Amino acid sequence: MNHKLHSFLHLIKRSNAFALGSDFVTSKNLSRIHLVLISTTISEQSKKPLLNFLLSNKLQYYDVPANIITSLYPGKNVKVITITNKESARKIANLMKEGESYE
Repeated sequence: MNHKLHSFLHLIKRSNAFALGSDFVTSKNLSRIHLVLISTTISEQSKKPLLNFLLSNKLQYYDVPANIITSLYPGKNVKVITITNKESARKIANLMKEGESYE
């Protein structure tokens, strides 16, 4: 697991700079969507329309292992986290590019 990413996501969780679930990823919220993290365990049926929206609006997203998301919300079935703060999204993108193991 990428420990830096994991730690940073816990900070974001406390700052409320995010939204949970794919329902937030809509045209209505377009200006607030800076980055989307998608669990690798999301179903193809749910992922396809989400990716279509993200790609058509040129929004940044990353697939992340389920254990990163479930460690933030144990016992909840969260598959999508939207980062609503531009600086936090930039930091997460940099952490994702660092290439540390995510397992």
